[in-house]
Amino acid sequence: MYRYDELPLVKPRSIDKIDPAPGQFVLDKTSVTKLNKDEVYIYIIDTNNNIQIAPRGSAGRTGVKHTQLSGGEAVKGAGELKMNSDGTLLINNQSGRYRAQSSDALKKLESHLSNMNIKSKSTSEVIN
Repeated sequence: MYRYDELPLVKPRSIDKIDPAPGQFVLDKTSVTKLNKDEVYIYIIDTNNNIQIAPRGSAGRTGVKHTQLSGGEAVKGAGELKMNSDGTLLINNQSGRYRAQSSDALKKLESHLSNMNIKSKSTSEVIN
């Protein structure tokens, strides 16, 4: 299992939604096949080193929030992801709730995905 133990926990800057996220699941080698191409998802790296994801839904106030994936708890990383039509997973560390996360979190996520034979590409842009 891939570990994020050395990453610091980051508390959310605000919590306005912690009800369960619709469609939430743990991203791993087998569940990656559940991703709908060109749909935007959000993710968190939880305290147990799991990558929890769910479809983002509408961007802005009505969509799923990172705090829904974490139950309002601190996380090791958070952002957005999308499976492009060529099979590359586009990832970033964009989160309005977990802004102070380590820059290493995205690098570690890329390495973890590579170890699962999932081709990924990081970006600093918001994913649409």
